[in-house]
Amino acid sequence: MGKAGALKMIEDGLFERFPCEAVFALHNFAIPTVGGFALNHAALMASSNTGA
Repeated sequence: MGKAGALKMIEDGLFERFPCEAVFALHNFAIPTVGGFALNHAALMASSNTGA
């Protein structure tokens, strides 16, 4: 379960202080190659959390 950091920032007024039209997020994780990145043609680290 995540720590709900995004929710806390929103509750603290993030978008009132810094209005924006869109938000994009990226999960990150360690991979063996320095400066490299990983791609997947299907879902990767997807979630359908409902806020339980």
